[in-house]
Amino acid sequence: MFILPALAQKLSGENKGEVVDPGNSAVVNATVTLISRGTGLALKATTNTGGMFVFPSVAAGAYDLDVQSAGFRTYVRSGIALTSSEIRDLGAWHLAPAL
Repeated sequence: MFILPALAQKLSGENKGEVVDPGNSAVVNATVTLISRGTGLALKATTNTGGMFVFPSVAAGAYDLDVQSAGFRTYVRSGIALTSSEIRDLGAWHLAPAL
């Protein structure tokens, strides 16, 4: 008797987005941290010259996202839900100038 392996199911998804200033210009080299609410695991990414960031392989679950860049206030978004195989575009994140 032969047992065929089941087709692999992708158990991770992708989060991506853009970080911009109040004038909609890209914020380069911002640190973006994605924190799992279930495990506390923190993944880090840095925005590119277009202000874009991507977390290419993220386990399904609930996350908080933190964005930091010199000269701007820290931006936090809580409760981002990601399902398996999902590609989630989080859109543009507008950073406010530091006080």
